[in-house]
Amino acid sequence: MADFTRHELHPRGRIDHTLPPCSWDYLDPGGKDWLDNLALATCGNGHTCRIVSRVHTIAADGTLRPSYVCPYCSYHTTVRFVGWHQ
Repeated sequence: MADFTRHELHPRGRIDHTLPPCSWDYLDPGGKDWLDNLALATCGNGHTCRIVSRVHTIAADGTLRPSYVCPYCSYHTTVRFVGWHQ
């Protein structure tokens, strides 16, 4: 299992669109279709994608189900979002 650490994209209202590899953050709740968006995550190869509730669930301990599969490369693993809470 890979632990993804939280990297805050919206510190003090500013938007930083760069997530380092193996990191995640909550999505801005003001965005389009935000109820379906659970988080943004970046794979170990640096590709960032949305984690959506139509495909994934996130347990109370931050474990993502089903496993994380990057749509841009071959990165595929079980992931835990460290610090996740709803």
